[in-house]
Parts: sequence; C-alpha cells; structure tokens
Amino acid sequence: MLPELSRTWHLNTMDSLLALHSTLMVESIWLRIMPHKIWYLVFSVCTLCGLGNLYAGKDFLGADWDSHSGFKVTTKMVVPEKEIHPSLWFTKEGLAEFKTQLEADETIHEYWSKVKNHRFLNSPFPQVVSPDKMWVPELASANNRNIHKYYGEMTQIPLYCAFVAWMTNDPAEKKRLINRAKNALLRAFDGPFYELDPTGSGVDKSIDEIYIAIWSQSISAAYDFVHPFLSKKEDALIRERLLKLARYTHKYLNSWAPGPHNHLSKPAWGLTAFALTLSEEPDAADWFRNAMEAANRNTSYHFTADGIYREGGMYYIFSWLNYVPFLYHYKNVSGVDYFKDFKETFEWGVTGRNAQGWIMNVEDSFIRPVPTQMVAKAFQDDRSFLAPDVPFSKVLQWNFQTTDYQPYRDIEKISGFNYTGATWDYPRELYELITYDPSIPTHVPTADPTIFMDGGQTFFRDRWTNDEEDQFYLLFHSVPQADNHDHNDTLSFIVYAKNQIMASDSGYTRSSYGEDIRYTYYRRPQAHNTITFDDIPLGDFIENQPNPSEDRLNTSFFDMEKKSAPFRKYLGNTWGTAQRTIAFVQGEYFLVLDEAQGQVDGEKLDGKFDVFFHGGRSAVEQDGNRFTWSYENDRYGDKATLVTYQLSPGSIIEVTDLESTYIKADYAPYPTLKTSKAGSGGLFGQILYPLGKGDKEPKIEGFSSEKLLGAKIIHGDSTDIFIKSHSKKTSEKSGIKLNGDFAWLRLNGEQISEVAGQAVKSLYYHGNKVLESDERASFAMKHGDKTELGVWVENPAKIKLALNNKVSEVSLNGRSVKFQSIEDGIEINVSQSGNYFIH
Repeated sequence: MLPELSRTWHLNTMDSLLALHSTLMVESIWLRIMPHKIWYLVFSVCTLCGLGNLYAGKDFLGADWDSHSGFKVTTKMVVPEKEIHPSLWFTKEGLAEFKTQLEADETIHEYWSKVKNHRFLNSPFPQVVSPDKMWVPELASANNRNIHKYYGEMTQIPLYCAFVAWMTNDPAEKKRLINRAKNALLRAFDGPFYELDPTGSGVDKSIDEIYIAIWSQSISAAYDFVHPFLSKKEDALIRERLLKLARYTHKYLNSWAPGPHNHLSKPAWGLTAFALTLSEEPDAADWFRNAMEAANRNTSYHFTADGIYREGGMYYIFSWLNYVPFLYHYKNVSGVDYFKDFKETFEWGVTGRNAQGWIMNVEDSFIRPVPTQMVAKAFQDDRSFLAPDVPFSKVLQWNFQTTDYQPYRDIEKISGFNYTGATWDYPRELYELITYDPSIPTHVPTADPTIFMDGGQTFFRDRWTNDEEDQFYLLFHSVPQADNHDHNDTLSFIVYAKNQIMASDSGYTRSSYGEDIRYTYYRRPQAHNTITFDDIPLGDFIENQPNPSEDRLNTSFFDMEKKSAPFRKYLGNTWGTAQRTIAFVQGEYFLVLDEAQGQVDGEKLDGKFDVFFHGGRSAVEQDGNRFTWSYENDRYGDKATLVTYQLSPGSIIEVTDLESTYIKADYAPYPTLKTSKAGSGGLFGQILYPLGKGDKEPKIEGFSSEKLLGAKIIHGDSTDIFIKSHSKKTSEKSGIKLNGDFAWLRLNGEQISEVAGQAVKSLYYHGNKVLESDERASFAMKHGDKTELGVWVENPAKIKLALNNKVSEVSLNGRSVKFQSIEDGIEINVSQSGNYFIH
C-alpha cells in the first residue's frame, strides 16, 4: 500500500492547488496576472510532485512529442504562378455550376434556405468595445464575450454576403451584398485586436489563437469571393489588413502553444488560408512552410496512424473545423490533394460511430456527430476498408444521412451553443451548404461491424444500424495518453444497445474547459468505467505506444479482446497491472472480466482496488449482486433496461451518484457502482445484459470465489456457463475443467452448441474433451453443418478439436488448410489467426 503520509500530502496539496487555481482564475479577470506560460509551470510542478492523478495530461513537462506515429504532410507550397480569385472554395465557373444545384434535394434546399436568410446578410455591424471601457474590472467578463463575438461576426458577415452575391439573380441585391462585404472587409481586425495577447487571460483571451484560426479562414474566403468586384484602392486597403494578420500569425504562431495541440495546429491551418489567398506575396511560401510544420507536429502526435484523435471526439471536430477548409483550399487552388493523407481521420468518424451516428465522449469530449457529408465529394474516386467495393464518398454520405442531430438541436435551443464548439466563430450554415454534394448516393459499410484499431480502440458491434434489429455496441478504449486534454480513462468502455446509451462515460465537463469540476472529477478515473489501485489510474507501459491487445476474436457469434495496462500516473512509476477482457455474445450481452495485481519490482504490493461502473442516465434497483438500470425515453434514446451482475467475491459494492454530461450543459448526477477490494490482487467480473421493450430478463446464478469467477446465464432455451481464473491456471467448476484463463459454453440441453476460451491449453466439459493445444490459443467455435472456428494464436499451435461429424475440408479465407483426422475429431496446425470453417 502507498505510504499514508504520502497519500495525505497528495490530497492536501491537491486541495491547496485547487484553492489557488480558483482564486487566481477569479482575480485574473482584472489583474491579468496568470498568462498561459505560468499555468504551464504550475501544472508541470503538479507533475513533478506526483499529482498526475489530478491534472492528468495537462501539458505535462517531459512529454515526448516526437515518438508517436501519427502522420505528416509535405511542407513545400505549390501554387499557380498568378493568383486566381475566386478559387479557395470555387472558381467563377464552379460558382455558376453550384448555383444550379441549390434545389437538387431536400438537404441542400434546407442548407440554402438557412444561408440566404441568414442574419449576417442584413444585421447591423456590431459595435467594438470602446477603449475607455476595455479594462474596467466589472466589465471584464462582458468585454471578453463582446470582443470575441465582434470579431466572429465581422469575419462572417463579409463571407456570407460575398458568397450570396454570387448566388442571387437580383442585380440590386447583388450590389448591396458586395458593398456590405467590402465595408466589413475594410474594417477587418480593427479595434483593440493588436493590443490584446492571445496567450493572456481575462479580456486578452477574447482573441484566443483558436478563434483567430477560424477568423483567418473566413476573412480569406470573403476576400477571395469579393475580389473580382474590388477597385484597386479597395483591394490594396483590404489586402493590407489581411497581410498584417498573416505576418502577425506567422511571427507568433510557435509561441502560442507550449505543445503540439490544437492551439498550435488550428492557427497554423488558418495561416495557410492567407498563404494560398495571397500567394503572390514574397513571404507566402514561408508562411505555408511554417504553418505545415506546426500542423505536422499536431497530426503526428495527436492523431494515431489509423485516424484516432487522442484528445477525443470533441477536439477532433474542433480541429476538423480548420483542417477541412484547408484541405479544400489547397486542392482547389493548387490541385494538391491532402485529403488522402487525412483519409484515416475521416474513416475514424465512421468507424467509431454508434447506430445514431455519434462518436462517444471518451477523453476531453462531449458526444459528437461527425458531419462527413462535408468531405464526401473529396472521395468519389477513393475506396475505404469500410466498403471496398464502392466509392468512400457513399459511405461518408450514408454516415451523414443516418446521424441523429436532434439532441444537438434541442440543446442548442436551450444553451445557444451548437455542436462545433465554435458557435460564435464558425460559419457552419455556409460551410455545410458549399461542401454538400446532393448527387452522391449512400451506401452502408460492408466491413465487419466489430473493428480492432491499432491505435488503441476496439468497437464491438453486431450490426451498423438499428434498421432490422437494435444495434449492440461497445467501445473498448485504451488509446495512448497524450499530454493535453487527456482523461484517466484507460481500459474504459461504453455500451450502447437497444437504442440507448447504457454503460456511459461521464464526459468532458459540465459546460466549459476552465471549470474546477473538470479537474477535480471529470478527468479523474472515478468518472470513467475503469480501475484504480490506491487511487492510481491506469496508464501506458510505453509512452506514445498502444498498450498490448491480445486474444482478438471476431466471429459471427462471439467476439473478444484482452487489453492490459499498468497502474501508473502519467510518465510516473508503475505500481501494478490490470488485464481487462471484454467478450461479446453477439446480439445478447457483454462480459467484462478483470484481473488486477499490485506489484513493484516483482514484489507483491498490497492496496485497494476500485472498479467503477457508470450506468448512464438511469435509475437503479439492487438485488444482491444484481442491478437493474432503467432508462426513460429521452433525447438520447428509447426506454430500455440494463441488467448487470457483479462478480466480486471479497469485495464491497457501493452505489453512489456521480455526474455525467453527454452534451454541453446537459448534466446531472446518476447512479454509479464502485466495487472495492483490498489486497495485492483480485478478479472482478461484470455481466452486462441489455433489454428492450418486451425482452425477457435472464436468470443469472453466480458461483464465484476469490480465485475463480463463474456464472450461469439462463435465457430462452439456452444456458450459458463461463468461468474466469487467474492467468494460465488450471481450474475446475460446474463441469468445466480448464487449463487457461477463461471458458464460455452455450448449452442446448446437455449439448454444447457454442464454446469459447482464452489462452487455453485444454478444455473439458464433464470429462469430455472440447479442445487441446500445445500452445496457448484463444478460440470461439460454433457447431453446425459447417463449424465455425475463430482462433487467435501468438505462436503456431497444434490444436485438437473434438467433433461429432466427419470432416472433409478445413478452410481459411477461402483457402484449404491441411488437417488430420483423429479418433474423436481433427488436428490442425494453426499458424495464422483468423476464422476457419470446418466442413
């Protein structure tokens, strides 16, 4: 166990730092004494003092920003010899063609209606805050908001007006809109803009660099659209305003963020808009190079090679707001297609979705939709593993058409904020219109719904949609920790089934980044479905590398995976390990099976293990180890039930209320379980059985001990039995004799119809052989006219299977595999993991 003095000091110091944080955050509104660099030092001190549990991933000192294998693009700018305007979004010919499509389908009709009736086409120009009121302490909060909104509106007004001027058939209206756009551009970044420091606090933060990023792309596109209508004098005056911001951004870009997170990449992508728009300027290529080098630092560190954004879905979309316009601008201006380099990031937007089209709220994130229709037309000639026989564009269009945006509309009406995280800045209605292609049909993914990602996420699914039957979905999360926007959620999981979010994550925070509760609760392990040891969270064995994933099975009836992680604060010492196995009995239920050990330098370490389970927006009833979670019909899904059964011999189960937030400002406390056990190790198990309207509850009988977990699940005509032991042990219970970690059997009467095992060398049921192997193998087998056998092996294995029927052929991926008939079945030399079929 960790020394009591150390733990007491740890908690007292955390409380003191939180008090300091609260005091300084309030006072800094008018004193302006805590710039970003000082907070960076404070959080670094927290790390050195061992407080990583609290401020996990907050720009920690010592992070290695170079060893993660994301992706980069070429930094040399390619542009035509002469500027062409417009060209960022459309050429003149492209605008004329687009104008003919504005009523092509209901979606584009709706988008166009919002744009042509947008308030920015007619509203009075906002008023800038007067200098005599700028630093009045009592007005600090209002000034911050008003200055932010001022520049957000003054960059969108000319963009909307200039675009609609190209679309209108009314000459007088066209002239009015062009003049309005010119007048706004002639005021671009007037007022106190250059008196403020984006890295400061209080009023200074009204021009945060992440806002400048979007303003830069908007103002560049506005200038690009209106350029053909400018006089030489107007062009010179407006161009000088854009040049001033381009030079300013270029000069300070690399000082705006201490690390490679979105406060670096977003303004970098913003700077590219100036480089491409003003490409004849002598410094344009240097701006572009600087911007791409900065953006590359983000994409190589925060994206995994297979497209996962390590800061979570919200900051993925927040980055998308800038990198998608950049990709279009570069392709349209220069013909350079970086969409292909970013392709995996768009695939993740589909791979990670549930049937409602939402990316779940792991890491620093609310639940988010992914507007893939905005990039569909860029992939009409590309294929994806998601549906290799059709253009990727069709899958992206399908993702959009099957996404439920209603919860976001509901919350926007209540809070005034949309899902982008940039409501005051981002021209969402216009960008949705000009990126949408109504001619692209939809196509559901044809890839197997269960997907194992090398970057650290696994998605267990039995189907892609809720069309015929309700989808079962579980996200198993173990993406390598990053030094920014990270949560202590390693080995956590989220369950969506029966059209309702069931096992949930608590999410980002209540509303915004700077809230104290984000640090004291939402980022800490108790806010996630994970495990701690003496309050130490799970982390990574090797910085920037995914934790081990093993025993991967993906069959038509049973899927499984084990992930392992150390008990370790960010970049700190290791105090033990946990192995979590998740098994999915398709279309029915999930098993979550944990084996945890406290250990230092090979010696056992005593302490307290806590396993957390959040049951979503529910009410719960307890009957011993059985918990029934009830969900109402709400904005997130249908009325449903989740039955869970805790396998926790020697543990104490506590029911408490903890907060959960799915979408900004929609938070409340809901029931949560904490299963606690003292010692140097332990086994923990959870059965998660979702039920929809009219579904009959299963009968569950537990028979666990501290050395062996086990249960019988009776449902319909079938009985399932499973046991879970400590790793690589021989166990015997309920007729099962196992040399391995886990075994699951489905019985119809006394006959085994389906069976699975983990790290098995031998498995017998009532004395009859099921499987023997000379090397440990994980498997799932379903008997029938054609026996399906999914196998995962680390080393080549000689596997003996007991089968009743005579075997004529064994195949893998359509190719015959050699086998040998033996007295009670067959023997196969398995050197490759995969799904074998036995005829």
